[in-house]
Amino acid sequence: MIGDTTDTRPTGVATPSLTVEGRDPVTVALTEPVVVIGRDRGCGVVLDDITVSRRHAELRREGNAVVLTDLGSLNGTYLNRTPVDSAVLHDGDTIWIGDHRMTFRSPPVTSGPRLLRLPDWETALPSPRPSAAIGGAHRPVLAEFARDIAPEPAASPCS
Repeated sequence: MIGDTTDTRPTGVATPSLTVEGRDPVTVALTEPVVVIGRDRGCGVVLDDITVSRRHAELRREGNAVVLTDLGSLNGTYLNRTPVDSAVLHDGDTIWIGDHRMTFRSPPVTSGPRLLRLPDWETALPSPRPSAAIGGAHRPVLAEFARDIAPEPAASPCS
C-alpha cells in the first residue's frame, strides 16, 4: 500500500458493514472480529462464483480499523481497483472479488483530520511487474508510470 489514510468524516453508520452490490444488494454488518469472504458455505460472506476461492479474503477488526487481507486466492482481491494483499479499509472503499463488487461502510470517528502519508518518490515501491519482465532490475513506480503514459509519436501524414 503506497499511502495510509485516516478518515474522520462522519458517515452515520453505527457498525462497520459490507454491501454486496447487484440486482438485490445485501448488507452484512461486521459484528464479528473476523469475517471470511469466499465460496465456502461456512464463510461469513458467501459469493457463489467459480472465480472466488473457497476462503478468498478476510475482514479483521483491529481496534477501530477494519483490515482486508487476501488469503492466498488464485484471482486476487482488489481494493478500489488495485490488487492488494492487505489494506486498512476506509468508508466508501470498493472491494472487488471475482465479479462481485462490495462497498465498505465504517462508523463515524469523532474528531481529527483526514491524513494521507505518501513515501518519498526516491524510495517509492518497486514496479509490481516480476523482475524477469523488466530485466531483473526494479524501477521506481513513478518511472514505470511515466513510461506507460508517454505519448506515441504522431504518424507522418505523407507515409
